[in-house]
Amino acid sequence: WSGVQPNYRAAIERYSEPVRRSIELTDAYLRFPSGAYLGRKYSIDLSLLGSPDQVQARIYGSNYFLVVTPSKQPKVQESRHQYLHFLLDPLAIKYAAESHQKAPLLKIAREAPNLGEDFKDDFSLLLTECLIRAVELRMDKTPAQAASKSVDELTAAGLILVPHFYDMLVGYEKQEASLSVFYRNMVEAIDIAQEQK
Repeated sequence: WSGVQPNYRAAIERYSEPVRRSIELTDAYLRFPSGAYLGRKYSIDLSLLGSPDQVQARIYGSNYFLVVTPSKQPKVQESRHQYLHFLLDPLAIKYAAESHQKAPLLKIAREAPNLGEDFKDDFSLLLTECLIRAVELRMDKTPAQAASKSVDELTAAGLILVPHFYDMLVGYEKQEASLSVFYRNMVEAIDIAQEQK
């Protein structure tokens, strides 16, 4: 351990600042108070002995874990994506009644051949993934043309509510409530007939 410990320290140093900054920016965008997780935990573990360029996400109870292996560039985007799940998954549970009313849309998503089976079987998971992808595009300030292309590609892949959330986030950014408050409005605003069309 004394021989390899410096390698682990160097890897942790490499990740610490960009991941910390990513988490701070995510908390700021969502307007979530930093550290207010009510006993829940989000952990990133580095596995220097694993095959290169691997990212494994796991959820055990209310705790979220991300394991990353060596890579040329730190997996900051992947860590932010899992962190967004950590923050937004509980909202899908909190507003399960509202989201359940929109579940008939799952029939459309099921027809997408490349969509993961988990998303085809669980509407709240699909809903959250669509919201996360839209948040990522907005946070990255993706130029309009590139964002439109990404939204179209994600929709074609079966993440059918990305356009809805991407548009709704414009209104979210113009007001002062946190996303935990605004979330219900976004879900209730889903027009099933319009989405089916």
